[in-house]
Amino acid sequence: MLRAAARRGLLPSKDIQQVIDSTHVLGAGAVQDTYTLICRAIKGLQHRLKGQSLRREYTTKNKPKIDWGNPEERSVLLRDLFADAQTVLAATEGLSLTPKERRLREILATVLLQDLVVQEDGMVTLRERVAKDRVISVTDPEMRHGHKSRSQRFDGYKAHTAVEKRSELIVSVEVTPGNAHDSTAAKELVDSSPEKLRPGSIIADTAYGTGEVRAEMKERGIKVISPAPAGKQRPGRLSKAQFKINMDTESCICPAGQVAAEKSYSKKSRRLKAFVFSPQQCGNCALKGQCLNSNQGQAQGQCSFL
Repeated sequence: MLRAAARRGLLPSKDIQQVIDSTHVLGAGAVQDTYTLICRAIKGLQHRLKGQSLRREYTTKNKPKIDWGNPEERSVLLRDLFADAQTVLAATEGLSLTPKERRLREILATVLLQDLVVQEDGMVTLRERVAKDRVISVTDPEMRHGHKSRSQRFDGYKAHTAVEKRSELIVSVEVTPGNAHDSTAAKELVDSSPEKLRPGSIIADTAYGTGEVRAEMKERGIKVISPAPAGKQRPGRLSKAQFKINMDTESCICPAGQVAAEKSYSKKSRRLKAFVFSPQQCGNCALKGQCLNSNQGQAQGQCSFL
């Protein structure tokens, strides 16, 4: 499509801009709980056991029939599943497995680590917190929990797309797990674009405006047109966004109106590393308690950051 567009003169030859963004893509597998993940993985590997018996039956895709409202029955089931999983992992270690079997074995080992905790008394329990990169499906093990917003969750992937601004033609696409930050795809989107369509600048939302992305694009001679992330603000503390920072003039004005007295530079690159406010500037400032957070800074009445 791009070659045809180039022959017809539809693509620019210079000053190329790319607009990049992402959208969610639902995974192909059902989201499964810990019990189901273990049962399905064991079911697919139990034929590899050589005369070894398991505590539970794994003949169907369904979870064992117990009284799920009874904590004791759930505890016994979890203990049995853990023991059977260990038996299967030990029996399949070193065997020549098919790709599907290797995937199931990896899932089984991962689920035991990410979802279960063995107490000192030998009791097996579910972890209280969900693992950051938790496997959620045996049938689609690469899909992950993702969020379109703080309140809207999806299960699957993110499709990142780069579009040439003037022609509005798609020049590259990257896919990441649903829990990956948008910024992780920026470099791949640019690098996988056709050489003649490599951009001089990219336009994106705040998710692609991180410092890491800006550094990666600077190495490639690409300008990033994107709002800088506001960053986290702790209760009772001033945020970095409340300081007026101008990197062209290398100046910084704090919310109290003080201009940074000094600048700190990296010894190796000589690049600007931090703005420094003097003890005289910060000593009697009414905002001091919202600004300084280190014992040394509070003692000297100064702070530095970039």
